[in-house]
Amino acid sequence: MRKKFLLPALVLISALSFSSLSQAHTWEVSQGFRLEDHRTVSVSLEHPAYVESVRIAAEGIRYAGMFEVWANGKIKGSIYVPGEDPCYIVTIREVISSLEFRSLSNSDIRVRSVVIENNSGVILNGGSLGDAVSLAQKTIELVNAVKPSANLEDLSNILMPIRKAAAHLYAAASVSSPYDTKTHSALVNLLVTINAASHYLDESLETDTNFELATGLLQVKEQLDNMLR
Repeated sequence: MRKKFLLPALVLISALSFSSLSQAHTWEVSQGFRLEDHRTVSVSLEHPAYVESVRIAAEGIRYAGMFEVWANGKIKGSIYVPGEDPCYIVTIREVISSLEFRSLSNSDIRVRSVVIENNSGVILNGGSLGDAVSLAQKTIELVNAVKPSANLEDLSNILMPIRKAAAHLYAAASVSSPYDTKTHSALVNLLVTINAASHYLDESLETDTNFELATGLLQVKEQLDNMLR
């Protein structure tokens, strides 16, 4: 009797190219694959990327079948496949490097195509690449405005780390795909750097010299919080 259990990933489908990620909205795995009973097929992306959803065209071979779609070790959807059926949409909404298709049935399934879909420009919950670039520019301008009058200790320990983090975000968001790990890391790093300066910002709110700097950076912090929520 055939044992019914999920095996580790057995087949690697050729990688998708995301060199034009910022221009395109969808990317298709051009060749389909056969998902045999109680097996797992892994589809790898060339680079980690934000995926809004996947559109899957599949059909049962001889009999109806069922399979799951996994990403980042989590189940994203279960699909029942009769002999023929329209496409299925599975929501991902994560940065992923691969997808897994796990058969749950005794019958084989033919996956005709897998199309990765992305809303161009989306980074996280509340912003776009343009927003990230604007935040980085605003932060750099705020620091540059007070740099001539800042003392060396504040300049070295607080202001320059913030400007450096903003510069890394500007560089990443200016050339990145709608959502990738570099932009995400740069957003987090800028937020962490500003949070580390909270005592300095609180004190600056009580001065005329650095009041605009403090209020501006607190605004940047709130926007980063919204984007990363």
